[in-house]
Amino acid sequence: HTHTHTHTHTHPTSQAAARMNDEELTSAGVGSMWSAVLYQNMLPSYFASAFTRPLDTIREAGQVMPPEFGASPMTMASLMYSCGGILPFVSGFGTKYFYGIIQGFVKVPCAMFAERLCAYSRRPTEKSADEKTQFRKYAIFSFVEQNLLAIAMHPIENCMSMHLLSCARYSLGQGYEFTSIFNAMKKLVRNVGVFDGLYGGLGMRLLQLNIQMMLGFGSLDSMNLPVIDGRSNGTEDSTWIEAGVALVAATVAYPLSFVLDRMRVGWVVPDSPKYSTSYELVRTTFEREGFGGFYSGLTLFMLQRITLFALCKSWHIFALRVARSSSGT
Repeated sequence: HTHTHTHTHTHPTSQAAARMNDEELTSAGVGSMWSAVLYQNMLPSYFASAFTRPLDTIREAGQVMPPEFGASPMTMASLMYSCGGILPFVSGFGTKYFYGIIQGFVKVPCAMFAERLCAYSRRPTEKSADEKTQFRKYAIFSFVEQNLLAIAMHPIENCMSMHLLSCARYSLGQGYEFTSIFNAMKKLVRNVGVFDGLYGGLGMRLLQLNIQMMLGFGSLDSMNLPVIDGRSNGTEDSTWIEAGVALVAATVAYPLSFVLDRMRVGWVVPDSPKYSTSYELVRTTFEREGFGGFYSGLTLFMLQRITLFALCKSWHIFALRVARSSSGT
């Protein structure tokens, strides 16, 4: 379901790998929603982020450099290493992990509310005769859940992004505008206001999320592959199918994330261009960099998502085996 680009939110590919069949978890003694948050979100997605964090730092460093700098990922990594050694490549991990913990717990009430609103149960008492109908109910539930989560987390996500971009500037020997999430929150509220500072870019974020989800669920529906909670007719390969579709959908929606990130850069880098509207940013970027400018950083984005998926998939297999062995099943 979506980081992607969003840089900063739970990634669709990692979610696809981390989710486990609810029936399997219940039989293995891991049936409560809070346990599911621990097993399916906080542990796999954010421990895996530790290994992929260097790819994020390189991409963030590229974002705070002027577009005309045009450095390749290898050149940017070399510049970061010459400025601070290994440390810049892991900067901000504690911030991202803190964000992940908060997101994991906020996800629970969002999921509960979405279940009530959509009259959908993730643990139906009887097997649905119409699997496609069940899949579409799950898709509606996911849309509601993910939109609620995005709205609830957007202020923290905005502040986290500002702080991580500041870390990227610092790793290149530049200033350090926002020293923490809370420092970013305080400065944004004081300088811009609560709504514009904390909820700035929310419309773009929701547009990106919903386009990505429509592409993902629409593709699975058209292929007649109803993947529900990472499974399709009990086939293990369905997790890989869902992850592949999610990666393609995230790639298509990447320009929207790029626009949101570049608007944030305007607050972090004092001498960078400031844009009053998203339309102005899109028009200026297209005039200066062409269509390819909107896909700047895509290679690192895809590499990070693929690595994250592989790590979370490994966790999925490991955690389920541990849960089964501990319950004697």
